[in-house]
Amino acid sequence: NRTRKGQNFNEIILCIYSQFMEKEVRQWQHIYKALQLLEYLVKHGSEHVVDDACSHISAIKMLCNFHYIDNKEKDQGIN
Repeated sequence: NRTRKGQNFNEIILCIYSQFMEKEVRQWQHIYKALQLLEYLVKHGSEHVVDDACSHISAIKMLCNFHYIDNKEKDQGIN
């Protein structure tokens, strides 16, 4: 599991959080996939992932309520 090694952990976490912060709303798929990956890693990765997610909990909660209505008026935030 690559989240157990320091350098790999940092690269993975930075990649995930960059998807949250650097995307425009219309790129909702990137945000959604990053949330799915983070959820998987919290459940199956190292304890470092859980600790890191806890330190970013306010941003994660905000993204969990994310919604985007596309040009066909479909809410992409609803699963």
